Amino acid sequence: MRSRRTAMKRAAIGVVMALGASACASPAPATGAHAMAYNFWGTPQRAKQVAELADAYRSAYGGPRIDPQMSSYGSYVEQLTIRAAGDDVACLSDMQTTFMAQYAEHDLLRPLDDLVDSGVIDVSGIPDDVLDTGRVDGSLYMIPIGSILRTVAYNERLLESVGASPPAAPWTWEQYRDWLVATQERLPEGVHATELEGGDLYVLESFVSAHGYRLFDDDQLGFPRELLAQWFDFWISLMRSGVTVPPELLANQDNNLEISPLAVGQAASASGDIPQVQVIERT
Repeated sequence: MRSRRTAMKRAAIGVVMALGASACASPAPATGAHAMAYNFWGTPQRAKQVAELADAYRSAYGGPRIDPQMSSYGSYVEQLTIRAAGDDVACLSDMQTTFMAQYAEHDLLRPLDDLVDSGVIDVSGIPDDVLDTGRVDGSLYMIPIGSILRTVAYNERLLESVGASPPAAPWTWEQYRDWLVATQERLPEGVHATELEGGDLYVLESFVSAHGYRLFDDDQLGFPRELLAQWFDFWISLMRSGVTVPPELLANQDNNLEISPLAVGQAASASGDIPQVQVIERT
């Protein structure tokens, strides 16, 4: 599938993939006494790259063996919750700012400030505003390894085949809705202008920030409840008019990129970060 992307929101602060250190869980028997388990989510390609990087790091610097353990994103988050309840979090775990704080606040993650201050962890190449996303109550719990640019991806060939215009940035949410509705009028039966994203936290964050607010202000909502009502009205209206995929396709949309509506031609567009879109482009 050939796709194009238009930026929705750069989320260097709001959404950061990071490596958090915890009180280490016991390694699997196959890894040996001096192994450190590293849990992460991703694709087989990423798993191969992580394994190669771990081996290269140990060859260069020595130390314990790193045992990579990969799962899909949905399974990873579920397993992390279960392992945390049993105090069995891996030595090293992928985290996002969207759920990192709850683990830090329950003393499941090790503060990293002393390792940074002593030079054991070098953060000189990380911008301060990105590094600060790994802090909870002033303490550093997470070392960011990347930031995400949230985009709207669209199937270029599909739009060309029906004579629909591609989206043009910059745009407002009202212009985005109008484009979706106009696109839907040209699409064949069974194909929808977009996926159903009313339950997507990252798209909601883009919506909230576009209206001048933040998701949270300390431990309170950072935006008016009326804006949340507008958000749900936005997606419910599009769903009822057939512009989004139906709710029964949510399982495919959320759990496996290769069979998502955008990937299989059931939707003309969808939001996603660049690595997600690259997976879809390869299908």
